[in-house]
Amino acid sequence: MITLTRAQLVDMNKAVIGKIVYTEGVYGAQCVGWFKWLCGKLGVPVWPTGTNYASGYWTKNRERYAPYFQFITDPKQFQDGDIIIFPFGGKNTPWSHICMKIGAAILAQNQDNKPYVTLIPCNYFNTALGAFRFKGLVNTSPKKDVYTIAQEVVQGKWGNGAVRKSKLTAAGYDYATVQAIVNQIVYGSAANNKVLRVGVKVRIEAGATDLNTKQPYAAFVYKRTYVVSEIIGNRVVFVQGKTVIGAVTKANVIVQ
Repeated sequence: MITLTRAQLVDMNKAVIGKIVYTEGVYGAQCVGWFKWLCGKLGVPVWPTGTNYASGYWTKNRERYAPYFQFITDPKQFQDGDIIIFPFGGKNTPWSHICMKIGAAILAQNQDNKPYVTLIPCNYFNTALGAFRFKGLVNTSPKKDVYTIAQEVVQGKWGNGAVRKSKLTAAGYDYATVQAIVNQIVYGSAANNKVLRVGVKVRIEAGATDLNTKQPYAAFVYKRTYVVSEIIGNRVVFVQGKTVIGAVTKANVIVQ
């Protein structure tokens, strides 16, 4: 079994779009054939489905793959690179299907009436039996401090709801820890000794844009300490003495 990043796994499969990677004899280029090809690339043994349909990988022979894949049962937790298995007799998969999730699409052979590998939109992940997640995935990206990640969450860089949870988990962060810090930033908390509130000293995040002018401040502004004079919703007004300097979003305020 090899090791690779999630991005490498996805790119490996995108590279064969438009190609036939494996044929099943008289059955031609099937989705099961694509899965067998992928197993060969990953160094994973291949066993028969046990049912003659792709769904058998989940319903019949799943445990054989336990040393090589995690089993994901909640469609809300599916991530790019996961191998999704759809049921036999489903509305969108009458003959079952095995494929890879990439964004809001699926990749495999024999889909959309094409015998080769295609990437097509999918809005029915919730009908899947489950997913195989390769255990050889490694995360080579350096992790940021959780407080930095929480600030990014507030700025909307990690999405919302289940999407946010999935992305944070995939990146190796504990969702509950990050979300607790996010709540402290947005709503304040007695347990936080750096709560954003009127009267506290703050600095402004470098490059932050003023809510009134829609322009960034002069460079020296980001190097000084100010006092919060007003908080209305997501808007924070900061002053120096009695002089109003500007107004920014909560995400751009660093409590000192």
